[in-house]
Amino acid sequence: MNAIQRHFLGWDKPFLPAVAKWLQEHYLDGELASSSKVLVLVSGQEVARKLQNILVGNASANDNAIVPPAIKTTSQCLDRLIDASLQIADSITVQIATASVLREMAHEELYPIVGVRRPHDTDMVAWFALAKQVCSAFSTLSGGGVSSDKTTWPEHAEAVLTDSARQQFDTLHVVQQNLQTQLLKDGLSLLEPSRLLLLDDDKQIDAGEIEHVILVGATDLSGMAVQTVNKLREVGVSIDALVRAPETEQNSFDAHGCVKVSHWLDATIEIPDENIHVAGSPSSQSAAVIRQLDRISDKYTSDQIVIGSTDEKLIPIIQRHLSGHSIKSRFAGGKAAVEMPVVILLQALEKLIATKSFSSYASFIRHPDIAKMLKLKNNTLQALDDYSKQFVPEFVDEIAWQVPGRKIHNIELLITLHKQVFEMLHECNSIQHKRSDILSCAATIRTFLLAVYGGETLDKTDQKLVSLQKVFSIIDTFDATSEHVSEQLGLVDIPTIIHLLVSILEKATIPEYPNPESIETVGWLESMVVDAPCLIVVGMTADLVGGNNPGDVFFPDGLREALGLETVDRRLARDAHAVTAMQQMRNESGDLVWIVGRKNTEGDPLTPSPLLMCCEDAKVLAKRAKRLVVSIEREDPEVPKQFIPEQEGSGIPVPAPSDYMHDPVEKVSVTAIKDFIACPYRFWLKHVLKLRVKEEGGSELDPMLFGSLVHRAVELFGIDTSVRDSEEEQVIYKNVSSCLDEAVQEMFGETVSGAIRIQVELARVRIEEFAKHQAKSAQDGWRILCTEEKHKAKVEVNGTKIEVSGIIDRVDVHQDSGKIRVLDYKTGGPTANGAHYKKQDGMWIDLQLPLYRLLLPKIRKLDSYDKSDANVSLGYFRIGDQESKAGIDLLELPDQAHEGVGAFIDAVLSDIQRGQFGEVPTNPAPKYSDDFAWICQDNSIIDEFEGDN
Repeated sequence: MNAIQRHFLGWDKPFLPAVAKWLQEHYLDGELASSSKVLVLVSGQEVARKLQNILVGNASANDNAIVPPAIKTTSQCLDRLIDASLQIADSITVQIATASVLREMAHEELYPIVGVRRPHDTDMVAWFALAKQVCSAFSTLSGGGVSSDKTTWPEHAEAVLTDSARQQFDTLHVVQQNLQTQLLKDGLSLLEPSRLLLLDDDKQIDAGEIEHVILVGATDLSGMAVQTVNKLREVGVSIDALVRAPETEQNSFDAHGCVKVSHWLDATIEIPDENIHVAGSPSSQSAAVIRQLDRISDKYTSDQIVIGSTDEKLIPIIQRHLSGHSIKSRFAGGKAAVEMPVVILLQALEKLIATKSFSSYASFIRHPDIAKMLKLKNNTLQALDDYSKQFVPEFVDEIAWQVPGRKIHNIELLITLHKQVFEMLHECNSIQHKRSDILSCAATIRTFLLAVYGGETLDKTDQKLVSLQKVFSIIDTFDATSEHVSEQLGLVDIPTIIHLLVSILEKATIPEYPNPESIETVGWLESMVVDAPCLIVVGMTADLVGGNNPGDVFFPDGLREALGLETVDRRLARDAHAVTAMQQMRNESGDLVWIVGRKNTEGDPLTPSPLLMCCEDAKVLAKRAKRLVVSIEREDPEVPKQFIPEQEGSGIPVPAPSDYMHDPVEKVSVTAIKDFIACPYRFWLKHVLKLRVKEEGGSELDPMLFGSLVHRAVELFGIDTSVRDSEEEQVIYKNVSSCLDEAVQEMFGETVSGAIRIQVELARVRIEEFAKHQAKSAQDGWRILCTEEKHKAKVEVNGTKIEVSGIIDRVDVHQDSGKIRVLDYKTGGPTANGAHYKKQDGMWIDLQLPLYRLLLPKIRKLDSYDKSDANVSLGYFRIGDQESKAGIDLLELPDQAHEGVGAFIDAVLSDIQRGQFGEVPTNPAPKYSDDFAWICQDNSIIDEFEGDN
């Protein structure tokens, strides 16, 4: 058996060009001619692509034709060597078949891997998840060249197993045998056992025409790959290992060119201290990238810079920051398929069919592709928003749209929309009710997608087309499910199959096409072999060696070590070599920057990678350790000056009211006047331009709607003349409680969510306080004269009249004195005094109650009463949740406040009538004024939110 020839290509120059040169000199006769007998093994697809491009580029530069050698990953090599007569089942078919096999097994058989909680037979989502975990365990074992049959393991490996672990692997072996039996019914073979056949001691491997195998930078070959290479050597195939290191490091690598773990775990990695930068949140890390790009802007072109991230979740955040500074970027790994609109639509469909919740219905119809298909207009979406806020529905009935007892604007649009949606989803819902086989579910999903996208014309480079191709490819596999597997799988539903489809797409990506003007962004593994002279690596935290697959629950690190599987130490040793090589390549001419993150995208604190602590000098180590664990609060991220927008003449200007033509305000409500006092500019946006913020209601009552519910209940009480004058607390409580139930029925209909039911009971607690104070009011001689009095009054200002309107909640009169009391119901907020007047400033901030005096002459029932200021009191009836926040609360202010209120009303109405809205918003912004923050450019609109806080 020929020995493996190791070749050390150094690490002070780009590695892949050195590999291409070596191949040309040793196996391509100095010419880039055909080399069908050579197989080049690389660590990943991206490396294969880059190496092939270099070979082709070299050929083009020398005016040579080229048929490059086969460049494959190790897994592709293994699949190439498998017996061609075997038909290997694809991974999707295997997962489906595994789920069906697992479900058929008795609980006693599955107990070692599922415990006491065996999934219910109909919970196929759980079975598919378990199948994924089991298949991952099979893949982990075969990756190490190990069988699922533990009796074939080395003795020392069996010795580390606990009793429960032995039972787990016995169960896994039974599952694999049952799975293989199931697949053989359709002439299919399982990949993992088929690969292990390559290692059979009694058989020679069939290398075909392969005579030479070159291992390129294979620092962490799997156990299966190592054993396969040795089997190839047995049949005379020559093996060359190209190592990214100088000859002086030959003792740091084993015979196959893999890292020696013990050496690299103790290796010193010399990283200049000035190359390490600490940043806290993902936004801070991105800002640090911008700073570095500014520093090197005159030194490198875009194609000479690469940004690597040890956590790929950071990449979209980094790209957004780059885009915000007009820096183009491209992620070599592509965009996650699950983030594409097609997949998001399928997830929306899954949730709607499974739950029929209103929120899922709203999300579904708001999807851009559905909105386009249904030709939705803004007034329909606005009607849906209004319906959601006012009615707060929890579910949607697929038969008919729920129409509340009270009037909802444009309800007919919602009824029509509902009909359209559920006609489109008829087949999906039909399967949901009776369930069907996987083939029928797949066909229904296909039909749905064709209905949505079938009429579109898409370019072959369109990411939507690529994502549809990936989805339809999976559906094709579902369609091809054999009768045996489908029968054993049994009846399923649409949400389950969509869930499976999306889970299969979790690691799929949609490629971004190259752009010579873009800076490449890559993941950690790709960063290791980047040849660009400038590399900026972001992240570098201790969890760099994490990321075990779902099957790792079966493989603690001790068992991994015993079986020769990849361990944390092996990954750390691989990364130690990579960091050393990356640093050495750029020491002389290049830049390598390490940006150490202190928080991840979820805001969790992170620990720096130990690779940054491999210093030989103890003083340097101590200083660096202090830097890397510095408290986040001490960070002060900066952005280069040229990237900071100028204070003047930049950004979006705040619109000036004087630049817009509008009719004079002729009508104003009592409540709108409060908005004007708080901020004339926002009054202009809201009441003159009629701008509105589109919002979708939640699953519970917001404060305004909660107040409306309580308000309606006490309003109904005030209308009932048979009981409203009662002096008995319990009589009042019983009546208002009944009125509350009536209000709930009126406002929300029969289907009331659990959250709202709880809020209704909280409202009932407030009603107890109301009943107590209402009884006391009646005992004191006060009687309710009228409620919900809606009136208008003309007020003359500047020689013309302006109409003031308002709704008075309640007017009481005293049966003995004839005094009048005007009350406004309040379920929250400050006292009447606090809401209307700032004593310390001597300033009115709301004129609601004083303005009600203007409306009193319009109330016919008060014609016989004295309506002078002295005979009329104004105030709130507070309906709070405790004694201190409940009861009659009259407006009682200093004389100077009352004396000046008339003039202040005239001044405010005059400014409104003359269009004096100011040129800029009030600063600081009034409380609860976020609706127009993006126009006013205040509050927190320029603060980023990415889980940083």
